[in-house]
Amino acid sequence: MSWIITGTQKYPVGSMWSMTVNASDSSFSLITNAACDLGIDWGDGVNETISIASGVQTTTHTYASSGTYIIRFTVTGGNLVPYYNNNAEAQKITALGPSQYDWSFGTSLATAWYGGSNITSVDAGMDVSGVTNFLNTWRGCSSLTSFPLIDTSSGTSFREAWRLCSSLTSFSLIDTSSGTDFRSAWNSCNSLTSFPLIDTSSGTQFDGTWSGCSSLTSFPLINTSAGTSFATAWSTCSSLTSFPLIDIDAGTNFYRAWYNCSSLTDFPANFFDSWTGTPANECFHDTWDNCSSLTPASVVNILDSIAASGQSAPNGTGGGDKEITIDWDGTGDPATDAASAITTLKSRSWTIRLNGVLQ
Repeated sequence: MSWIITGTQKYPVGSMWSMTVNASDSSFSLITNAACDLGIDWGDGVNETISIASGVQTTTHTYASSGTYIIRFTVTGGNLVPYYNNNAEAQKITALGPSQYDWSFGTSLATAWYGGSNITSVDAGMDVSGVTNFLNTWRGCSSLTSFPLIDTSSGTSFREAWRLCSSLTSFSLIDTSSGTDFRSAWNSCNSLTSFPLIDTSSGTQFDGTWSGCSSLTSFPLINTSAGTSFATAWSTCSSLTSFPLIDIDAGTNFYRAWYNCSSLTDFPANFFDSWTGTPANECFHDTWDNCSSLTPASVVNILDSIAASGQSAPNGTGGGDKEITIDWDGTGDPATDAASAITTLKSRSWTIRLNGVLQ
């Protein structure tokens, strides 16, 4: 059976919003995480006004028979904040929006539709302009093929917001200018073939941000000048063939940043020349491991630029704490061509492993 939850013009005033839901049983649960006063027309002749308490609350409606139901919501007070948090109920939802009038979501949509694996669309009318926290909001929405240009200008945390949205083939140029935390935001979006030049100028955390985006063939020159941590940021972006000269000067950790980028051929010169961030333990451990298409010139570029930065290895005592790990295509002899840089790096306590061999 199936039913539709959708905003309509039935309520001339107030905040209204919609979801489309398909289910195999005859009930649907509205799961929320904020206090609000809510009017609901369940679509089967039952109308009710309820007051939802703060904290996670579940309101379930049971239908007499299977069928299609248009359920209308209007908020008369507070904020109706969905909170499906990878619950089995999330799998009943197949579409989000549209929004009519001014929707009151509050400032957080953390885990709102997490686990909505059957959601196929997000309406561009969704008003999230006041939301600052998008943690896990659409995580696991694996049937989404595109994402609309909604107003995310207030967002500061986009951590894991679209993680595992594995059917996304493109992404809109949303406003992320206030974003500071992008950890795993698009992790495992393995159908993305391109990525827009979003504003990441305020971003400090990029751990795992695009990890597993295995269909990306290019990457834009985004602003990462405030970024400190890039661990696994582009790990297993196995279709990338080149990488731009982004600003990583404040970076402290590049652990496995380009790990398993097996098609990466060209890595730019001068990438680390101005690097001033304090190196973390394992800063470069496995960073270019399994980058089996890198040219010898790219290996030289990497080693020369780390040497040019003047940075010394971290103080850790673990086997990989001070190691710079790089694989390449096996042609040429980058160790000879970068001999001066290798000598300099060793004098600063770095160890260098090329194609599995310590230098």
